[in-house]
Amino acid sequence: MTNEPITTDNGEQLFQTSLNEAMVASEQLRATILSILFAASIIPLFILLIVAPEFYAQLFGNNLNNRTIVSFLLLIALIITYELVIKRFLARQKDNYWRLLIIRYLNAIEEPTFISILIVLIAYLEPPVSILIIPPVWIYFILIILSALRLDFKLCVLTGVVCAAQYQLLVWYYGARFALIPNMPLFETFLHMGKSSVLVIAGVVTGIVTLQIRGWIVRSLDSVAERNRVQQLFGQHVSPAVVDKLLQQDNLQKNEMRSVCILFLDIRDFTQFAEQHAPDEVVNYLNTLFDFMVSIINDHHGIVNKFLGDGFMAIFGAPFADGQEARYAVAAAEAILTAVEVAIARGDIPPTRIGIGIHAGPAMTGNIGSHIRQEYTVIGDVVNVAARIEQLNKQFDSQLLVSETVWHQTDLTTKDALLHPHVPIRGHEATLNLYQLK
Repeated sequence: MTNEPITTDNGEQLFQTSLNEAMVASEQLRATILSILFAASIIPLFILLIVAPEFYAQLFGNNLNNRTIVSFLLLIALIITYELVIKRFLARQKDNYWRLLIIRYLNAIEEPTFISILIVLIAYLEPPVSILIIPPVWIYFILIILSALRLDFKLCVLTGVVCAAQYQLLVWYYGARFALIPNMPLFETFLHMGKSSVLVIAGVVTGIVTLQIRGWIVRSLDSVAERNRVQQLFGQHVSPAVVDKLLQQDNLQKNEMRSVCILFLDIRDFTQFAEQHAPDEVVNYLNTLFDFMVSIINDHHGIVNKFLGDGFMAIFGAPFADGQEARYAVAAAEAILTAVEVAIARGDIPPTRIGIGIHAGPAMTGNIGSHIRQEYTVIGDVVNVAARIEQLNKQFDSQLLVSETVWHQTDLTTKDALLHPHVPIRGHEATLNLYQLK
């Protein structure tokens, strides 16, 4: 995993911003944990100082004085303040990848340095023989463990290396003044080198864990970005099941010729209804209708591509197809008509008539628009003809008309239908045979 800015295949900057936000939130959590740990460490020290001052007298002897206590408390307060400042400062850098990166690397060096200073301060109280085995030395391991929240393998390794290097500096500085294991200097050297090696290894292991965590986050953000891209292309009215199927397809943005089936739906006498009702009633009426209509389209493997005020255009056979698009379109139309009758009978909507026209044929499918906003659509004569067929429902006082092409692509020959032969289509020289199913 590199430290370079990450984007999705289509270069969406939103992805990198989301990843930066995840890293900042994780870094802030780490800073919060460290602040709480250091703040909590002061409480038992104060309690012991008040309740059992003799404990400090036995532990530190005459080395403990007010000046040392103040220095110690100031250092702890400085560490806590530093973590809180870093937490606040990081929130302002989530949109600046490189500045955020520099801050995080500096922070990986500065935090172990604070711990080393703390150990040096304690060395003035404790006999030198014990400073490398006292609890503050263990904080190095806490820093390494919490470095997993940096979501960066290199930062985890850097934290382990810095902790090991500073520990070795302390060993070198105090090594000339004491011997932890008398008469065994070589063994003691290997003991400290082994401890430093463990710090480095801990950083590497934590980094490997971080790679897994970061990978999960990247894949999650990538999935969300791809899903958002699909929903932007195909509209918010595509069902989750349809979105999942679209995500499995390659080259969704590729323009290509497809055999599609187009369904146009229109609500009859909507203008009159809108004039006689309040705007909120009109909106509720449309939402009630479109709610189950869109669900039916989705259930029959289609997508509602455009809402047209008091109607919509649905596509079957794009962006995916299995050769059954005409069957799906007719089945969806019949299901919508049945659902409207049920809604009227239940009193959910007032008496309503709709008109549906269906036509099938080749069309160019793909994205139309600018680099700022694009929309997936279909372009071709099949779209215009389907719209004209829907309008002819008014002429025949019908609710569902399909073209002869659709008729032959389905098993409708087993159903009763009224044939309207040689119907002129506005804007077309040729006539069409239409079948009235309802």
